[in-house]
Amino acid sequence: MAKLIYSAITSLDGYVADEDGNFDWAEPDEEAHTFVNDLERPVGTYLYGRLRP
Repeated sequence: MAKLIYSAITSLDGYVADEDGNFDWAEPDEEAHTFVNDLERPVGTYLYGRLRP
């Protein structure tokens, strides 16, 4: 059976942008970048999109 992995870059309160509308706070450091690469390396299919409220 296949696994579904859902991931999104958001703050802990669920926002993507800061109070000024910027999202540069989400730039990963080397450790986070390595973790995400390791997590997604075995993925065979990617589905990109966005949720609408």
